[in-house]
Amino acid sequence: MIDRRRATEDDLREFAPILVGNALPIVGIVWFDLLHTLVFVLYLFEILTLVVVYCGCALFAQQEMKTEDQDVTPIVVGSDDGYLSSLPTVPLPGPLPPVYLRSLRVIVPSLLVAGVLFVAIGDTLVGGHEAHDTFPAWLSAFREPAVFGTALMIVGSHLIYVYRNYFRPRRYTDLSPVTVLEYPVRLLLVLVPGVWALFLTFVIVGLFTLAVASQSAADRIGLATLIGGFFLLLTVLEWAQHRAERAADPDGFAAWLVPPALRSKWGERGAQE
Repeated sequence: MIDRRRATEDDLREFAPILVGNALPIVGIVWFDLLHTLVFVLYLFEILTLVVVYCGCALFAQQEMKTEDQDVTPIVVGSDDGYLSSLPTVPLPGPLPPVYLRSLRVIVPSLLVAGVLFVAIGDTLVGGHEAHDTFPAWLSAFREPAVFGTALMIVGSHLIYVYRNYFRPRRYTDLSPVTVLEYPVRLLLVLVPGVWALFLTFVIVGLFTLAVASQSAADRIGLATLIGGFFLLLTVLEWAQHRAERAADPDGFAAWLVPPALRSKWGERGAQE
């Protein structure tokens, strides 16, 4: 019982940076009086940050790419004979591991797809709302100190997490770039339809509340449902991934969220430590 409680406390401590990062956009509403649309922009920025950070991690993955290890995860991998595949390994000074530039053949397509989806989904969600007509115009809000500071803290929270859970235990020695990128991709495969379900819930709650309360009350309750629901959805999914990759034999949906290769390697390291 004590060991299990200690393991749970360790999990919570390691997960804390992600929890803080997920809560920061909501903190922005309370402390900095940010527009609710900016909260959506910040959450989209956090998702993009997640992809970019794991693309950075993939640069250090030392195992060869094995696309046959993919299950149902749609990751675009460049040609084995292409220019990117022939790029060298770059040693870094000090204790830093080398950078494997060959990984760019999976990183570059991933970043391009993520960027297109970031703009397309963002324009669908917040384009034409309040201060700006398009989603790219909303990005100008990052020049505001409160928004820029919140974005920096979001980036910092993800960097702290991957340092503790990827670099410090040297997991890059056991993984391929494809395996590393499966982690955020599997999360997004669940998160994206989950967000659309939240918007449907937002509409239903708004219509129901409007029937019994004022327009302003309906707006507040609907937004609280949408923003709070997104926070809970993202946090629950990331917590499930966090726990599943540390479990000896996770099952069900949580097991699918974590690539088997990553999960098994973590288990071996956990047993050794």
